[in-house]
Amino acid sequence: METERECGRREIRRRSWLGHLWHEWIVESRRSIAPAFAHPTPESWSNDDLTVAWIGHSTVLINFFGIKILTDPVLFPRIGIRLAFLTVGPKRLTQPALTFAELPPIDLVLLSHAHFDHMGNINAFPNATFYIQERELSKWVWTMSLERRFRWLMLGIDPADIMRLVDLARQGRLVAVDGDRENVVPGIDLHAAFDSHTWGSQYVTVRNDLSPGSAESRTPPGMSVPRARGVSRPAPALPGGLGGGFGGR
Repeated sequence: METERECGRREIRRRSWLGHLWHEWIVESRRSIAPAFAHPTPESWSNDDLTVAWIGHSTVLINFFGIKILTDPVLFPRIGIRLAFLTVGPKRLTQPALTFAELPPIDLVLLSHAHFDHMGNINAFPNATFYIQERELSKWVWTMSLERRFRWLMLGIDPADIMRLVDLARQGRLVAVDGDRENVVPGIDLHAAFDSHTWGSQYVTVRNDLSPGSAESRTPPGMSVPRARGVSRPAPALPGGLGGGFGGR
C-alpha cells in the first residue's frame, strides 16, 4: 500500500513526464531536423582497409576489413516508445548521415545499453548478430517484473525492445557478454561499464595493433578516431552522442 508521501512523489513524476511530452509534441514538432554535415559512401570502401564513419548520436558504421559492424542502430526521426502510427519521445537534432537503405548488409550490431535512443530498429538487420551485456538484459527483464509503482524506472526504454532481444536469443542471434571481451572480431573489443549510465553499459574499442602499416581510418570531422596507418599500439574509437543526436535531453 502506497504511503501519502510515495503517492505524492509518483504524481510529481507523472506531471513532469506529461510536461515533457507536451513540450516534445507541441514545441519540438515544429522544429525542422538539420541536415547531416557529411555523407559517407560505404559502397566505395575497400575491404582491405579499416574504415569508420560516424552516422549520428552514438551510431557508428565500421568496415573492419570486410566485416560490417554497426553500433547503437537508431536512425529514425524520433526515438522512444513506438506505437502503431507514431513514436512518443525526443526528436532528432540532425539527420543521420546514412539512411537504412544506404547501409551495407550488417554482420554485427554492438549495443552500448538498452535506452531507446541507443537500442532500436532491431528488425532492420535480419542477418546480424547482436552483442549486449548479459547484466543489461537481465536487469531490464527484472525491472519489467516489478510492481506498478516502480514502472517509472522504465521511462528510458521500450519494453518491446527488450522482448525483441529475448527473441534474438531464441533465434541464436544474440550474444550476452559477461564483462569485458576481447576480439569480438580480431581487433574489436567490448568493455563493461557496469552501474554507470545503466546497470550493464558497455563501450567499444577498435585496435590497430593487428597489422601495423596496412590499415587506414577515414574519419569525418568531429569523430575522434586516430589514423591507423603505421600505428602499432591500440587506438580506441569511443562512439559518443556528440552534438548530432536527439533533443529533449
